[in-house]
Amino acid sequence: MNKTTLPFRSNEKGLILCICLFFHLAAMAQPVFQWDKTYGGDDYEQLHAIRPLKDGNIIIGGNTQSRISGSVTHEMCGDTLIPNFDFWLLKTDIYGNKIWDQRYGGDGMDLMWTVLPMDDGGFLCGGFSTSNASCDKAEG
Repeated sequence: MNKTTLPFRSNEKGLILCICLFFHLAAMAQPVFQWDKTYGGDDYEQLHAIRPLKDGNIIIGGNTQSRISGSVTHEMCGDTLIPNFDFWLLKTDIYGNKIWDQRYGGDGMDLMWTVLPMDDGGFLCGGFSTSNASCDKAEG
């Protein structure tokens, strides 16, 4: 199991996302637990980035190795007998309800490390790839 910074963790059954909102009730106010959700499919997911959006929603970036299942709604590219990781973006509302998800990748391993919201409403994703030019990847 890969270690990630709390309050986020990944496991073989999906991403678990816990959001704690802090309210300033006193100088030593305790955090108030708001909600938690599990995202992912039938294989392995990794969480690497989470960002608030100007519209009040949340973008989550990471990787998926799952086929279509659970909250993964797009099929992988390449050899489905030997699943490789693809970039995986998940947008939720402030309560963690899934709005949409999208996967990007080629015929090899594609690992997203960060995602940044852009002013035009799109996202800049950065990571690592062993894929050739195939599927969603334009260059090898």
